[in-house]
Amino acid sequence: MVSKVLAGRLRAVLDDVISPSQSAFVPGCLISDNIIVAYEITHFLLNKIEGDLDYAALKLDMSKAYDRVEWNFLEQMMKRLGFDDQWIRLIMECVSTVSYQIKVNGDLY
Repeated sequence: MVSKVLAGRLRAVLDDVISPSQSAFVPGCLISDNIIVAYEITHFLLNKIEGDLDYAALKLDMSKAYDRVEWNFLEQMMKRLGFDDQWIRLIMECVSTVSYQIKVNGDLY
């Protein structure tokens, strides 16, 4: 529940702290959209009829946001961006202490 409240409040400042090119954080966009872009560009270049040049450069991020984040980096970045120490503590508590429970026949494991 705490993470939902924090995420809702964080939504108001996301445009200021996340680059527009980070498609994983853009509402309505998926990381898999990058795969489609890469396929379409490759298809175009392979089937190009006119012109002599066949060059293209793409920088696509295919990994999920949590795949590579180091919690210390996240904490230091939030400090640099000017987030309050109490806010940072709450965020770090949410992202670094995740645990799961499974309910089987009414019992939590």
